[in-house]
Amino acid sequence: FFLPGVITNAVYGTAFLISIVVGWPLLGVIVGLLTGQGMTWRASRDLRRVFAAASWIWVGLFFGRLVVQVPLYLGGEVELLGVVRIVLGWPAFIAAAYITYRVLAPTYRQMRDKPNQA
Repeated sequence: FFLPGVITNAVYGTAFLISIVVGWPLLGVIVGLLTGQGMTWRASRDLRRVFAAASWIWVGLFFGRLVVQVPLYLGGEVELLGVVRIVLGWPAFIAAAYITYRVLAPTYRQMRDKPNQA
């Protein structure tokens, strides 16, 4: 029951990490697609930097889940793993999303106030 979640966190964490290393932060790709901005954010050094910083939040979330869940899974701690999965599920996701917003908001606010700079 828990193994698919462990694998999913490993895949997402690795994808976010690789995207930062190759200079295409996955969060920038996602936000660009959701906002209709496409990949134009790549032209802005500030946006590349802030998307990389925000992507580290997600690397931390996914690998943080693994650090806690894998030992419990390997140890057969099913009840505790269930509790941890709930706590590190939506509550941690919402916290990561809020922190991401707090990281991205100043840059987007600055771009809105000074459209010729970014």
